[in-house]
Amino acid sequence: MKDIELNLSVREILPWIKVKPENADEELKKKIEKAIDEILSLSTVAFVYNLEADLDFFEFQVYQPPFPLKRLSLACITLGKEIDTLFEFYSKKGEDSYRYLLENSANALVEKVADYVNFEICSSAEEGEKQSFRKSPGIGRVPIMENKVIAEYLYADKIGVKVRENYSLSPKKTVIFMVEWGDRHIDFHEFSKRCNHCGYSPCIYRI
Repeated sequence: MKDIELNLSVREILPWIKVKPENADEELKKKIEKAIDEILSLSTVAFVYNLEADLDFFEFQVYQPPFPLKRLSLACITLGKEIDTLFEFYSKKGEDSYRYLLENSANALVEKVADYVNFEICSSAEEGEKQSFRKSPGIGRVPIMENKVIAEYLYADKIGVKVRENYSLSPKKTVIFMVEWGDRHIDFHEFSKRCNHCGYSPCIYRI
């Protein structure tokens, strides 16, 4: 298992707020650094994943995989509930612009942890199989209601994650995703699509 670096830099946050490095003044950089410090100090990073869900037991509510599954990997990552309290604190103070920096710093961190878990999943590749890019409920073709069945299968409540009635996740900075595996002999466009997350270009697992 590779080491995970729980740190962030100003440069990593700038794309999230759509600011080019050359356009970031010193005042903005200091605010981002403060936001990063608060997010890192209050985050309780936790994750759980399953490399090979039991396909005889696990069943999506409505989603249909686009190709016959040879294997299915599931994952859930959260930054914990204290982050939600932090957002509310600055909202009540009327500091929405600073909350925006906090939100995007948290987005960058939870995605960084998701990349780490994604890397571990991709590293489990076995001969004769290949994987699709990662997918999350509520994005693209995967209905948000699949959050519930995945969270229940992973016992995500053990890391403090709950699925609300509308299938959104609590705490707010929580990500659920899956990686679908198929037979290497199947020619399907999802096997060659890059996810552009872990930093490998070209992807060492989909080349």
